[in-house]
Amino acid sequence: DRLVVLAREQDVEELEIRIASAEDALTLFSALGYEVVRRYQKIREEWRLGSETICLDHTPIGDFVEFEGAKAEAVAKRCGFDLATSLRKSYLMLYEDFIAEHPDAPHDMIFRDNP
Repeated sequence: DRLVVLAREQDVEELEIRIASAEDALTLFSALGYEVVRRYQKIREEWRLGSETICLDHTPIGDFVEFEGAKAEAVAKRCGFDLATSLRKSYLMLYEDFIAEHPDAPHDMIFRDNP
């Protein structure tokens, strides 16, 4: 197992909205012209350190930690992580790299016990 730091860029704005169901979200995205490329799953644990959020994501390809907030890099360093070796990739990009190394991997990055 490996633990990789994903330090989020601060100039990327995220928008969070509530939806009634996954089907409603798919309908919305389809209406906007998007299509599903790949599915992925993660189980996220979140902690707070002051105003910063530390997220531990458990995925089918390993565990990843993400630091969020204005002082994310300082908190990551304080926790002992080397930012020079951190990844700045999306889960889609990480899974594409994984598939390149494991050609027999499933199309979607989902846990084996899910359909």
